[in-house]
Amino acid sequence: MPPMPHHAPIHVAKLGGSLLDFDDLPAQSARWCEADYHGRRVLVIGGGRPADAVRDADRRFGLDEEGAHWLAIEAMRLNMHLFLGVQPNVEKAFNRESLDD
Repeated sequence: MPPMPHHAPIHVAKLGGSLLDFDDLPAQSARWCEADYHGRRVLVIGGGRPADAVRDADRRFGLDEEGAHWLAIEAMRLNMHLFLGVQPNVEKAFNRESLDD
């Protein structure tokens, strides 16, 4: 995909991690990924069940706040890789700067 001008809009959507259990995820996410938008599309994947496990461990064991935060981020990263298994042609970006590449 060619780089977009810096003034091009960025469309951001969040996919709740629990939707990774949705049987129609491949077809529905392909429709969104292939839709004709002017500008870049960014999809943020939620933590879903892995993030729920972090919350549960925090309630049970009292994880430190920073550690629980980074575990939740890792849950989102795990779900991103699961989503890429469903939509392997989607480019991944870890920060704003990588959207400009």
